[in-house]
Amino acid sequence: MFGQLVAGKDELEIEIDEETAKVRPASAPVELTPIVLVKQGRAWKIDLRQSVPPKVRQSLYEVYRRARRAERKAR
Repeated sequence: MFGQLVAGKDELEIEIDEETAKVRPASAPVELTPIVLVKQGRAWKIDLRQSVPPKVRQSLYEVYRRARRAERKAR
């Protein structure tokens, strides 16, 4: 997802709604999850929960959970 944003950096679509911005390459399919930025003070921070698709988040969580289980067994 971030790689696609970097690859399309010359033509980005940016949608700003008060304290939130959604950024995606103009050439990206509509179903691509945009990178979501949230304004914190004077800076914009990436909101990973909103920027990472649910299936990818779940997959990453499962990898983390298995690693933690293996770590506990190793003790």
